[in-house]
Amino acid sequence: MKLRSPLSSVGWGINRTNLFFVFAGLFVFSLAFRLVGLNRCTLSGDEFHTVEEIKYFGLNIHSLLYFLFMKVWTFFGTSEIWLRFASVLFGAFACCLIYMLGSLLINARMGFLLGLLLATSPLALYHSQSLRFYSFFLMNSTFAWLAFAYFYFQRSLRAGLLWGVADIFCILSHGFGIFLVAIQFLVLFFLSKRRRLWKIIICGLGVFILLVFAYVFREKAHDMLQHYAHAVTVHGYIESRGFGIVNLGKLAITIYQFVLGNSVYPMLWFLVIPAFSIHAVLLFIAIQRMKENRLLKAIMGVSFFTLIFIVLGLDSFAPKTTGVQFRYLLFLLPVYYLALCFGVSRFSGRWALVFSTALILINLGASFCYFKGDWSFSGKRVSWHDMEVFLENETTDLPVFYGGRAEPYFRYYFSDFQNMHSAWDLLNIEKQEEDLSRILLVFFDFRKEMHQELNNILRNVENEYTLKRKIVRPPLTALIYEKNNDSAPPSIQKPLPQELLGMEFMDLDFPFNLSVQGQEIEILGPLTITDELIKKVHYQNDFSTKHLTLLSNLTGSVSIPDGVMIGRIRIISKEGRLDLPIVKGEETHSWMEEDLLRKGKTAEPVFSWRKRIHMAGKRAYSGSWRDFEAKIYSYEYGLEDEVKIESIEFEVFEPGVELRVWGIL
Repeated sequence: MKLRSPLSSVGWGINRTNLFFVFAGLFVFSLAFRLVGLNRCTLSGDEFHTVEEIKYFGLNIHSLLYFLFMKVWTFFGTSEIWLRFASVLFGAFACCLIYMLGSLLINARMGFLLGLLLATSPLALYHSQSLRFYSFFLMNSTFAWLAFAYFYFQRSLRAGLLWGVADIFCILSHGFGIFLVAIQFLVLFFLSKRRRLWKIIICGLGVFILLVFAYVFREKAHDMLQHYAHAVTVHGYIESRGFGIVNLGKLAITIYQFVLGNSVYPMLWFLVIPAFSIHAVLLFIAIQRMKENRLLKAIMGVSFFTLIFIVLGLDSFAPKTTGVQFRYLLFLLPVYYLALCFGVSRFSGRWALVFSTALILINLGASFCYFKGDWSFSGKRVSWHDMEVFLENETTDLPVFYGGRAEPYFRYYFSDFQNMHSAWDLLNIEKQEEDLSRILLVFFDFRKEMHQELNNILRNVENEYTLKRKIVRPPLTALIYEKNNDSAPPSIQKPLPQELLGMEFMDLDFPFNLSVQGQEIEILGPLTITDELIKKVHYQNDFSTKHLTLLSNLTGSVSIPDGVMIGRIRIISKEGRLDLPIVKGEETHSWMEEDLLRKGKTAEPVFSWRKRIHMAGKRAYSGSWRDFEAKIYSYEYGLEDEVKIESIEFEVFEPGVELRVWGIL
């Protein structure tokens, strides 16, 4: 069966004469669309891993071909935009390739629509603006689908060689490319009349795959089994995921990302409802028309069951709790768009134009949400451009002490700063050989793994230094200190516990100050106390007061009636100790309840926000959140005598209750 030329005049006047203009138009449009806001976000954690992996080839085996290319690419520059520009090019080339694929499998008009869909796809756009190999994976996956379709129609040696090269490129772009190759062989098996021969070929392919990947997993296999055994015996199957219907949620989220990307949250129903309605109609029509295109029918069917296998099989029994990430499934995005366009091809004239326009508008709407920076399944990124503004007037000889994961970020964006040290050196700052009159402490702790260590460092530093400037953009913290001058009067600082530095909720947009009873209190993050974790906070300057205002809230206290004492505050002063009760419904309150006010003296809500909480605990897939309104409450304690406070200790008695202290003054 010979190849039907995709260059013939079909729909919209696309023929050999203007093919160059179609390709150039798609490429330029895709390129321009991906260049918008390319540097609006600074490099993220995974992107910095890519920078390191480019330097040391072979450090990441997932996409060896990509790192080989980037090794050459970085010879011409290492700026933020230049590094990401490679992904932009891959995304633009993918749009041209999918045009050819659509022209080959459906017609040239649908091929052009496919190119526009991929050009405006919010999911493809996101990966085209990231310094990672997923845009490269998408391009090579599209190339592999195109080469496979070409081989199916041509059945020539040249077509077979092209298909083989494309599949190798796809596998070297990402390990999950092996699933694409498996789908292709299964499609040929189902469409072939010589199934006995294909059984031999598939078995041979399976043996080959095992031999190739045996070396890759040789060193990791023992660690994976050990991790699984440890999870079973110690953590009671918490980390060993096991088979569960809840994993089907990942299938829904995968389809959601194919439709709207990962940035439409909270749900914009005026976009979500029409988007899924139109996509569902077109997919239903495509399924009904499967008999009209045997190749597309086989590709769609095998791809769907492969997705089910990955979600319920590979993902369910993966030792890691995160399982398969959505971006690993990008090789199925061209198939999904093919199904949509196959549904559109059922119509002609006005209705074809209506459905085509609707699909493009859906993509543009979701892409607008992406550019706008709405909350997404991947979380918000920290902008290091804020740090550039913060340090724009500082000299480059300012000693820098970095902690957490701050080092690679700081060395990339502030390479002029040469005098750099580990933040842990500040635990013995008095032993520093050089005279440090001014220091810069930079801490980047995204997972809050070093939260306590940071507070220990701060308490030690502030024995000899005074805080002059700061920037807190959780999880980024930057502080400039100057050494205390004995002849100068003591600095007056707000009596805020140092423990409060560092957000625990990464998905919140807080104001930096709240006005409570006419006083401005700075909100930097919560101090969390449970019945197993008593916390004590110190004050840099002793202060005297007859009033204390507690800003706090509770979680896990819905079953506890109001008026029950759930903990205490212990004030430690030179005069001795003073214990104050923490009573639910008065001094603080659970944010789960709607009826917040009680008769008499109660806590008053001073700030509320929309909170997102996991629906299914540790088994929840990324992005499985539920909205509810959360509040911070203030309560004033009146003391009989003036007390000079040195430190305050918080304790909770009730099991399962978490007290979050946002401030105390």
